[in-house]
Amino acid sequence: MSFLRQSRWNPYAVGAAIGVLSWAVFALVDKPLGVTTALTGLAGACAAPFVGADTVAANAYFKQHVFKADYGLLFLGGIALGALLSA
Repeated sequence: MSFLRQSRWNPYAVGAAIGVLSWAVFALVDKPLGVTTALTGLAGACAAPFVGADTVAANAYFKQHVFKADYGLLFLGGIALGALLSA
């Protein structure tokens, strides 16, 4: 596991690994790997106490994309944790 502690990784190898990971996730859960929907859903959930849940629920985007805790939310947590650990 010493390769995990390298100061700099080969960007081509990392890009290829992310591509393979993306294919594997799509094959397993039939959804693309991404965090955009989870991030906007989390933003709406965080905004609800400030602007009111009715205001968030009345928004056209949040009517179509209801916030749910799925793998995207776990992925966001992993991004934050990975950034913290690598800093």
